[in-house]
Amino acid sequence: MAFRTPTIVRGVLVGLLLSALPFACAACGSDASEPLSGMVRTPKLHVGSVHLSDVAVTDTGSPFTIRARPGGLLLVYFGYTTCPDLCPTTMAAIRSARAELGQDAQRVDVAFITVDRTRDTPQVLRAFVGKFVSGAHLLRPANAAQLAVAQRAFLVTANEQPGGSIDHSSTVAAIDASGTVLLEWPFGISAAAMTHDLRVLLKQVAT
Repeated sequence: MAFRTPTIVRGVLVGLLLSALPFACAACGSDASEPLSGMVRTPKLHVGSVHLSDVAVTDTGSPFTIRARPGGLLLVYFGYTTCPDLCPTTMAAIRSARAELGQDAQRVDVAFITVDRTRDTPQVLRAFVGKFVSGAHLLRPANAAQLAVAQRAFLVTANEQPGGSIDHSSTVAAIDASGTVLLEWPFGISAAAMTHDLRVLLKQVAT
């Protein structure tokens, strides 16, 4: 009899597997008095050449480059709106972390990249992501090839399963204005830990 690992457990396993990949101690790249909870990849990923369509405002979308605004951060998450557990849990953590930042939340943008273009229409994306973050970039790849390019850049995966569910990586990437991934949080990171890391990173990218 076939056995499938529950989605939320798969997310935890993905996080554990990522921690075994080429990531350095997060504290090593920061002030020793301010260790980070997230993971720093060595060498760091550069995703500033990835361009996707942002459908946050119009159904036709507008070009968006995966880079933060100068002096700020961009949090990028790959997911889909009918995800039963990983996506809402992660988006809720992002919402809580940004709320704890107070005024500094204005320097932290969010981009949600759908791995389910067929079902995630612009209207559906706005309704789902809007429950967690207002003003987020809603990135909808034009086709499977464009999604694959973005996934390769971030070293993430997404595989559709029978019944319509999608097994996907569930990390959140913090990116600077050059398109460099500064830090990655695995599934299950607490909002408090994310908030702390964001405060440290915002000091680093301040202009």
